[in-house]
Amino acid sequence: MKELKLAWRYVRRHWWQYILGILALFIVDAVNTYVPRFTGEITNGLDQHTLDMGGVMGLVWKIVLIGVIIAVGRFAWRFFLFGSARSIEKELRSDLFAHLSTLSPHYYNEHKTGDLMARFINDLQAGTEKNGIRILPTDPEELVSICLVTPLTPSPAARRFLDFAQAHLSELT
Repeated sequence: MKELKLAWRYVRRHWWQYILGILALFIVDAVNTYVPRFTGEITNGLDQHTLDMGGVMGLVWKIVLIGVIIAVGRFAWRFFLFGSARSIEKELRSDLFAHLSTLSPHYYNEHKTGDLMARFINDLQAGTEKNGIRILPTDPEELVSICLVTPLTPSPAARRFLDFAQAHLSELT
């Protein structure tokens, strides 16, 4: 629970990016359902001879417009969700570096510098992937299954990092 409290401190600053990203994701999923409908109208209309070439072109242009909306929407949800995760990673790196800069040389004699560097690189990157990818389903059914199957618990690498970060950042607050 302590790990989530620490992570929430950073996620809270970027809540609007997560909201916009999830909203764009749902818009893309909703608009995606129209392509089969329009394709069905074209094939049924041509099969039953109730659709002329102007009607076909009108539906084709609707499908093209939907394609553009989907492309822009996919860019938006990736931009907002991954962007917020990268911002959180940047803030964590800055806060940890600022704190490690204040530590005495004695601390670095007791703790391996390579281990500290590995935590900065690997564990922070795992946290970024968790913050960005954990909420990236491709459709609402997948969102429900992710919420039911994967609880909001940190991965082992993220847990190690959060324990490390909490121990060092709690001294700052």
